[in-house]
Amino acid sequence: MRFKRLTLGSLLLAAALAPLLTAQQAAAQSGGTGIGVVIGEPTGVTIRFNRAANNFQAHAAWSFGNDGAFQISGDYLRSGNLSDPDFPPFYFGLGARVKFSDKSTVGIRVPVGMNYFFKNDPFELFGEVVPILRVIPNTGFYFGAAAGVRYYFGRGGATGGG
Repeated sequence: MRFKRLTLGSLLLAAALAPLLTAQQAAAQSGGTGIGVVIGEPTGVTIRFNRAANNFQAHAAWSFGNDGAFQISGDYLRSGNLSDPDFPPFYFGLGARVKFSDKSTVGIRVPVGMNYFFKNDPFELFGEVVPILRVIPNTGFYFGAAAGVRYYFGRGGATGGG
């Protein structure tokens, strides 16, 4: 049983860190790299690598929940937009979270959010809700919600959603 938990934990940690490993590839393609702040549950710094409709984000943040602790998360995101051009772009994805405390936990994240890219400025506003299924050391279900802003390097203005 311990081996299964260790293996699952290792796989989830790898999924959380995958966005960092693909940063150079993602930044080299369309979209660029955005760095900013995320406020809510959790609160901290965020980075996002945009590559067409496939995006990667990571947060290093502090959770103010019951056992306030530092956490890292990483998500693979798909971007979309309804056929209405006035409807803000949305995204959804799958990722992992590792929360470090006296009783560290590992969970699976399913972020769903909306974002807005300014046409003439390299900024993105976003908001997301995130159901989290804790899988290590035991199971539990939680929700997180946050909003934030990111600045995109090397871009005079963002194009489209995602």
